[in-house]
Amino acid sequence: MSYTTPIQFEVANPVGVDEKVAEIQTALKTASLSWNEYSFGRAYKYVRMKDGGKVYYPAVYQGRGKDYLSTFPNDNMTNYSFVYVRSPQDLSSADEGIHTYEAKISIILVFQFAKITTNYDNRFIERLKYDVIEALKLIPDLIINQVFDDIEDCFADFSTEEVESQFISDQYGALRFDCDVRYQNECLIENTYA
Repeated sequence: MSYTTPIQFEVANPVGVDEKVAEIQTALKTASLSWNEYSFGRAYKYVRMKDGGKVYYPAVYQGRGKDYLSTFPNDNMTNYSFVYVRSPQDLSSADEGIHTYEAKISIILVFQFAKITTNYDNRFIERLKYDVIEALKLIPDLIINQVFDDIEDCFADFSTEEVESQFISDQYGALRFDCDVRYQNECLIENTYA
Protein backbone atom coordinates (compact mmCIF):
# COMPACT_ATOMS: atom_id res chain seq x y z
CA MET A 1 0.00 0.00 0.00
CA SER A 2 1.18 3.52 -0.69
CA TYR A 3 -0.09 6.60 1.07
CA THR A 4 1.95 8.78 -1.30
CA THR A 5 0.02 7.72 -4.39
CA PRO A 6 -3.37 6.40 -3.28
CA ILE A 7 -5.74 5.23 -6.01
CA GLN A 8 -9.37 6.34 -6.01
CA PHE A 9 -10.45 3.03 -7.49
CA GLU A 10 -13.82 3.09 -9.23
CA VAL A 11 -15.72 -0.13 -9.92
CA ALA A 12 -16.39 -0.55 -13.65
CA ASN A 13 -20.08 -1.22 -14.37
CA PRO A 14 -21.07 -1.42 -10.70
CA VAL A 15 -24.19 -3.32 -9.63
CA GLY A 16 -26.05 -3.67 -6.36
CA VAL A 17 -24.81 -1.60 -3.46
CA ASP A 18 -21.59 -0.86 -5.39
CA GLU A 19 -23.66 1.21 -7.82
CA LYS A 20 -24.94 3.33 -4.92
CA VAL A 21 -21.40 3.62 -3.52
CA ALA A 22 -20.19 4.84 -6.94
CA GLU A 23 -22.86 7.56 -6.91
CA ILE A 24 -21.69 8.68 -3.47
CA GLN A 25 -18.04 8.56 -4.51
CA THR A 26 -18.81 10.82 -7.48
CA ALA A 27 -20.93 13.23 -5.40
CA LEU A 28 -18.09 13.68 -2.93
CA LYS A 29 -15.75 14.78 -5.76
CA THR A 30 -17.81 17.88 -6.54
CA ALA A 31 -16.49 21.42 -6.70
CA SER A 32 -18.37 22.37 -3.52
CA LEU A 33 -16.20 19.79 -1.71
CA SER A 34 -12.92 20.81 -3.33
CA TRP A 35 -11.18 20.24 0.00
CA ASN A 36 -11.96 16.48 -0.24
CA GLU A 37 -8.68 15.46 -1.86
CA TYR A 38 -9.48 11.74 -2.24
CA SER A 39 -12.95 10.29 -2.72
CA PHE A 40 -12.54 6.56 -2.20
CA GLY A 41 -15.33 4.09 -2.80
CA ARG A 42 -16.21 1.20 -0.56
CA ALA A 43 -14.11 0.38 2.49
CA TYR A 44 -14.04 -3.06 4.05
CA LYS A 45 -13.36 -4.05 7.65
CA TYR A 46 -9.94 -5.67 7.77
CA VAL A 47 -8.23 -7.34 10.70
CA ARG A 48 -4.62 -7.75 11.71
CA MET A 49 -3.08 -9.31 14.78
CA LYS A 50 -1.28 -7.09 17.27
CA ASP A 51 0.02 -8.12 20.68
CA GLY A 52 -2.07 -11.30 20.59
CA GLY A 53 -5.33 -9.48 19.82
CA LYS A 54 -7.29 -8.50 16.76
CA VAL A 55 -7.21 -4.94 15.43
CA TYR A 56 -10.01 -3.92 13.05
CA TYR A 57 -9.48 -1.11 10.55
CA PRO A 58 -11.18 0.25 7.41
CA ALA A 59 -9.36 -0.32 4.12
CA VAL A 60 -10.10 0.55 0.49
CA TYR A 61 -9.27 -1.45 -2.64
CA GLN A 62 -6.34 -0.06 -4.63
CA GLY A 63 -6.46 -2.30 -7.69
CA ARG A 64 -5.49 -5.78 -8.75
CA GLY A 65 -2.23 -6.95 -7.22
CA LYS A 66 -2.04 -4.07 -4.74
CA ASP A 67 -2.58 -4.07 -0.99
CA TYR A 68 -5.70 -2.52 0.49
CA LEU A 69 -5.09 0.98 1.88
CA SER A 70 -5.96 1.70 5.51
CA THR A 71 -8.23 4.72 5.84
CA PHE A 72 -7.47 5.41 9.48
CA PRO A 73 -6.35 9.03 9.96
CA ASN A 74 -2.70 9.51 9.09
CA ASP A 75 -0.19 12.23 8.20
CA ASN A 76 0.09 11.17 4.55
CA MET A 77 -3.49 11.70 3.38
CA THR A 78 -4.89 15.01 4.48
CA ASN A 79 -8.58 15.08 3.42
CA TYR A 80 -10.49 12.06 2.13
CA SER A 81 -13.76 10.13 2.19
CA PHE A 82 -14.94 6.54 1.95
CA VAL A 83 -18.12 4.48 2.30
CA TYR A 84 -18.53 1.61 4.76
CA VAL A 85 -21.40 -0.78 3.94
CA ARG A 86 -22.89 -2.60 6.90
CA SER A 87 -24.31 -6.11 6.91
CA PRO A 88 -26.85 -7.36 6.15
CA GLN A 89 -28.28 -5.93 2.96
CA ASP A 90 -32.00 -6.62 3.20
CA LEU A 91 -34.22 -7.72 0.34
CA SER A 92 -37.27 -5.49 0.80
CA SER A 93 -39.28 -6.54 -2.27
CA ALA A 94 -39.21 -8.75 -5.35
CA ASP A 95 -41.52 -7.78 -8.17
CA GLU A 96 -41.45 -9.18 -11.72
CA GLY A 97 -37.70 -9.81 -11.81
CA ILE A 98 -36.71 -6.61 -10.00
CA HIS A 99 -35.34 -7.04 -6.50
CA THR A 100 -35.19 -4.01 -4.24
CA TYR A 101 -32.64 -3.99 -1.45
CA GLU A 102 -32.04 -1.75 1.53
CA ALA A 103 -28.73 -1.29 3.28
CA LYS A 104 -27.27 0.77 6.08
CA ILE A 105 -24.06 2.58 5.22
CA SER A 106 -21.67 5.05 6.81
CA ILE A 107 -20.08 7.79 4.75
CA ILE A 108 -16.91 8.89 6.53
CA LEU A 109 -14.82 11.98 5.79
CA VAL A 110 -11.46 12.68 7.45
CA PHE A 111 -9.70 16.04 7.29
CA GLN A 112 -7.00 18.28 8.68
CA PHE A 113 -8.47 21.68 9.48
CA ALA A 114 -5.26 23.51 8.50
CA LYS A 115 -5.33 21.95 5.01
CA ILE A 116 -8.79 23.33 4.17
CA THR A 117 -8.73 26.79 2.65
CA THR A 118 -11.47 28.90 4.21
CA ASN A 119 -12.37 32.41 5.27
CA TYR A 120 -13.76 31.19 8.58
CA ASP A 121 -11.75 31.99 11.69
CA ASN A 122 -13.50 29.43 13.87
CA ARG A 123 -13.82 25.65 13.95
CA PHE A 124 -15.98 25.34 10.84
CA ILE A 125 -17.20 21.76 11.22
CA GLU A 126 -20.84 22.79 10.81
CA ARG A 127 -20.01 24.38 7.44
CA LEU A 128 -18.35 21.12 6.32
CA LYS A 129 -21.42 19.12 7.43
CA TYR A 130 -23.65 21.44 5.47
CA ASP A 131 -21.51 21.14 2.33
CA VAL A 132 -21.51 17.33 2.51
CA ILE A 133 -25.28 17.19 3.08
CA GLU A 134 -25.79 19.47 0.07
CA ALA A 135 -23.70 17.09 -2.10
CA LEU A 136 -25.46 13.96 -0.79
CA LYS A 137 -28.99 15.29 -1.27
CA LEU A 138 -28.55 14.81 -5.02
CA ILE A 139 -28.34 11.04 -4.57
CA PRO A 140 -31.70 9.31 -4.99
CA ASP A 141 -32.86 6.79 -2.39
CA LEU A 142 -30.35 7.93 0.24
CA ILE A 143 -31.62 9.04 3.65
CA ILE A 144 -29.26 10.52 6.24
CA ASN A 145 -30.28 9.27 9.70
CA GLN A 146 -27.45 10.45 11.93
CA VAL A 147 -24.37 12.64 11.74
CA PHE A 148 -21.32 12.28 14.00
CA ASP A 149 -18.47 14.76 14.28
CA ASP A 150 -16.34 13.24 17.04
CA ILE A 151 -13.44 11.39 15.42
CA GLU A 152 -13.77 8.44 17.82
CA ASP A 153 -17.49 8.13 17.04
CA CYS A 154 -16.70 8.26 13.33
CA PHE A 155 -14.49 5.18 13.67
CA ALA A 156 -16.56 3.38 16.34
CA ASP A 157 -16.91 0.26 14.14
CA PHE A 158 -13.15 -0.21 14.19
CA SER A 159 -10.35 -0.44 16.77
CA THR A 160 -10.11 3.24 17.71
CA GLU A 161 -7.09 2.61 19.93
CA GLU A 162 -5.24 2.30 16.61
CA VAL A 163 -6.08 5.93 15.83
CA GLU A 164 -3.10 7.44 17.57
CA SER A 165 -3.67 10.26 20.04
CA GLN A 166 -2.03 12.70 17.63
CA PHE A 167 -5.01 12.26 15.29
CA ILE A 168 -7.59 12.76 18.02
CA SER A 169 -6.79 16.43 18.43
CA ASP A 170 -7.90 19.90 17.40
CA GLN A 171 -5.89 19.60 14.16
CA TYR A 172 -7.88 16.67 12.79
CA GLY A 173 -11.56 16.15 12.28
CA ALA A 174 -13.97 13.60 10.89
CA LEU A 175 -17.62 13.34 9.93
CA ARG A 176 -19.74 10.22 9.69
CA PHE A 177 -23.11 10.17 8.00
CA ASP A 178 -25.12 7.05 8.83
CA CYS A 179 -27.58 6.51 6.01
CA ASP A 180 -30.15 4.14 4.59
CA VAL A 181 -29.87 3.43 0.87
CA ARG A 182 -32.20 1.62 -1.47
CA TYR A 183 -31.12 0.06 -4.75
CA GLN A 184 -32.42 -2.45 -7.29
CA ASN A 185 -31.10 -5.39 -9.25
CA GLU A 186 -32.66 -7.26 -12.09
CA CYS A 187 -32.98 -10.87 -11.07
CA LEU A 188 -34.66 -13.51 -13.17
CA ILE A 189 -34.26 -16.14 -10.47
CA GLU A 190 -37.03 -16.49 -7.92
CA ASN A 191 -35.98 -15.73 -4.35
CA THR A 192 -35.47 -19.05 -2.54
CA TYR A 193 -33.63 -17.79 0.53
CA ALA A 194 -36.22 -15.59 2.24
